[in-house]
Amino acid sequence: MRDRRSNARFLARLESRIDAVVRGEPRAVLAFSAGLGSIVVAAIARKRLDLTCSVVGIGRAPDRVAADRCASFMDYPIRRIQLRPEEAVRIGREIVRRTPRLDAAEVWSLVPTAAVREQNPTALVLGGHGTARISRAVSESLTAYGVKTPLRASQTSTLPARSTLSACATLLGLPPAFGRPARRPAASGSGVADAVLRVAASQGIRTSDLLQSRHYHEGTRARADR
Repeated sequence: MRDRRSNARFLARLESRIDAVVRGEPRAVLAFSAGLGSIVVAAIARKRLDLTCSVVGIGRAPDRVAADRCASFMDYPIRRIQLRPEEAVRIGREIVRRTPRLDAAEVWSLVPTAAVREQNPTALVLGGHGTARISRAVSESLTAYGVKTPLRASQTSTLPARSTLSACATLLGLPPAFGRPARRPAASGSGVADAVLRVAASQGIRTSDLLQSRHYHEGTRARADR
């Protein structure tokens, strides 16, 4: 009983934070991975405004497959952003330009969120970040891109346990399977990690070198489809 009350209190605080973020906004875009954090944020935010869940992937990336399941079983409004490997590299370089202190792994993890912002330059963009600790540099990058992360009350706040978020999913009435999704780091879930690894291997360089190399063709903007 104590755990249930604690989970309900956390959910109430999260709903209040999302209320504050979206107040006065008719619509928003969520950088959606179909991971636990973004599923819970989507379930709350879509009751408050017109929400589009934008999922980024290269090919049939795991995040895109999981997002399609959310669309089928929970009627989530999904917008699919298809990246090509060269677009992931270009976006990664732009992330570095904005926040030079990031390491390569952090850059690749931010590519999906940055791609959502690129497709929605003036929209309110939400993120489900907050189920894993992130560095101050990543936090600064999210701020630079204007992404609101209601799961993270502050940089130093205690992260919610996955069990707490799973309980929130249950309290929100989500199907049990969607309250316990597999963990997928952003770079691997979107297919970015594998794609840039193949690009780097084809050139005989490290993936971190792609962020400085001038010998790789920079692609055009990511394409979105529904």
